[in-house]
Amino acid sequence: MDIMDLRYFLSRIEGRSFTMKKLNREEVFMYVEKIRKGLGSDEEVTRWLQEISDSVPNRNILGAIMSGNNATTEEVVNKLYEASVIYL
Repeated sequence: MDIMDLRYFLSRIEGRSFTMKKLNREEVFMYVEKIRKGLGSDEEVTRWLQEISDSVPNRNILGAIMSGNNATTEEVVNKLYEASVIYL
């Protein structure tokens, strides 16, 4: 997402209040599968990534989803549900 897309997105949501429900594991699996298959418009994929991000503890959503063709969707979803720990 470039800066113009971000500005457009922010202008569209300004003044609105959102209550996002967390996705269950099956919904996360469905979205990850769609993203990995290249389905959905840019707007849909952006929304799916945000919904996944709001629903799982791992903050590296894109890194997990794009972790390679050798990983199954189930392995990717398992990785998303692992908390990413920051060691200081």
